[in-house]
Amino acid sequence: MFNSSTWWRCRFVFHFGDWLLGGRVYFFDVNQKSFLVEGINEIPKTAIKVSEKEYQLLTAGRNSGKEIVLMNDTLTLTSVRPSKYHTYNGKEWIITPEQQAVKKSEEIAKMREKINALRDEKSAGGVYVETLGKWFDSDAKAQSKLLGLKATMDLVRSEMTVSWTCADNTEVENFGKPQLTAVIATILQAESHNHTVARQHKATLEKMENPLEYDYSSGWAKTYQEYLEEQK
Repeated sequence: MFNSSTWWRCRFVFHFGDWLLGGRVYFFDVNQKSFLVEGINEIPKTAIKVSEKEYQLLTAGRNSGKEIVLMNDTLTLTSVRPSKYHTYNGKEWIITPEQQAVKKSEEIAKMREKINALRDEKSAGGVYVETLGKWFDSDAKAQSKLLGLKATMDLVRSEMTVSWTCADNTEVENFGKPQLTAVIATILQAESHNHTVARQHKATLEKMENPLEYDYSSGWAKTYQEYLEEQK
């Protein structure tokens, strides 16, 4: 017997079968800027119906950085959005003075972080102690060992010496307080120099029209790795 309950079940099966076979009916919600599928989503009256081919083209374009807009009652794709700070005015992408200021501020902050990272990298890259004619490690681990040795020497109050390993894994024998002081002083000088260079780069960065293009690679204290590169 074919009753209303059977009719609804058949209708569901037919619609579900069409959906599985790729016969989906798509709509684009202009307000939410999202695609909806008939039978799955609630379709507002303002949504625009699109074909399977249009759906594929529009989603592919959006995935590549373009935006779907309504022009002359037709859905179309814009050119690729230049940045997250740009808005589409119906004809082209524009950036307001306010958003331009936000963009520059965020770019400067990003570059300042990179300058700080390079500063710390350079300071941890080793120092050349002229009085000893050797390169010494200057990273956090090396500094901790140097300060530990200084504390021991201060505690025992004697002219104790040790064998100290240099950056090239050679040993400095009779490494005592004068040698230790020379290494620590050189590390502090390099760190002070790098902090000064970082401040100078940041000051120049503020004046740049395009902060992301600023070259902050110059002026830093030479590292052990750079010394090795020069020897090749």
